[in-house]
Amino acid sequence: MEGSDLLELFKTLTDKELKGLQVYLGSTYTAKIRYRSEVIILLTKLQNYNKQGKLADLSKELAFKKVFPSKPFVGAHLERVMFELTQAIRQFLLIESYMSEENALQQQLDLTDILRNRGLLPKATQTLEQAFKLLEQDTMQGTNYFGKVYEAALMARNLATYNINWKTDLHIAATLEHLDEYYYASKFDLINHYLVLTKTSRLDREKNANFVNLLTQISQLQKGESERAQRVLERIEQKTLIIEKEWLLEITKRYI
Repeated sequence: MEGSDLLELFKTLTDKELKGLQVYLGSTYTAKIRYRSEVIILLTKLQNYNKQGKLADLSKELAFKKVFPSKPFVGAHLERVMFELTQAIRQFLLIESYMSEENALQQQLDLTDILRNRGLLPKATQTLEQAFKLLEQDTMQGTNYFGKVYEAALMARNLATYNINWKTDLHIAATLEHLDEYYYASKFDLINHYLVLTKTSRLDREKNANFVNLLTQISQLQKGESERAQRVLERIEQKTLIIEKEWLLEITKRYI
């Protein structure tokens, strides 16, 4: 089994993740997994061999005997169980990552979209308000921050225009400004990396340096964009989400 996708992924799992994976495989959520009982057996055997430091000794033939003790060896059957276990681990890790506390903002944005698509606009508005609160708590304001602000702005626009004809949409300009912020933030990181690759002077990011101040250097590196960049920088420096908050108040008054 050495060198298989399953073993490579299994070796990266922590003890905490393994415990969570066992619970996940025993839940009703995974009831439809093919070879489910065999998958659980194989996982248990992998854990046992790993604890003994003998994982490299677990050949496919030996694993097959552990999983199918009364059947003659058929490589394809074991491959199927290995595939199902690999898929289950991937799904578990995706769920763990998505539902983590660090991903709370994205969860709020996605839930807003779900509620909006179901026509639950007041609930969607309240959920988006929570997303804005999380954004306001973010003091780093790195590239990812500006990407999330743009996502939130786009979501606010979608809520505000839910029952409005697209020809009367007055929120596109503001959303585009947030897209500009994300564009310049991303551009900074890429230029910074490019300067390192070309062995030229790196844009110094001091421990307490303000991201906005560093971002202003973009306009110096790219002629012809300084005026546009400055307009965006002025917006960033305000560190406010005034337009989006006004949208939310407008929606709340309309639907609640």
